[in-house]
Amino acid sequence: MTGRDPELTTGVEPRNFLYESQVYGAIAVAMNDAHGTLGPILAASDPEAAGRALRHRFGFTELQSVAVMDMESRRVTGIDREKIEQRRQELAARVVVMAELDGS
Repeated sequence: MTGRDPELTTGVEPRNFLYESQVYGAIAVAMNDAHGTLGPILAASDPEAAGRALRHRFGFTELQSVAVMDMESRRVTGIDREKIEQRRQELAARVVVMAELDGS
């Protein structure tokens, strides 16, 4: 496998890229609708109910809803939103490359 980025060819990392990409995607969605995200969390009786509400409202997976609930409020500032969106795009590109490598 010469000429390929070793970071992209390890056996475990494709799944990690996919999970991380999904988490960053959910966080980006949540940050773009902060009030719509916070409402179901505040209205929920417990964390499990909040997670179900987020999954229902946004179609998140359980992993994504937990990541959104664990997100620090300071992460919704403009500079952090830009960093998160940039990382989300990087991960999405890696997932595509991994899928192409997996298919070849």
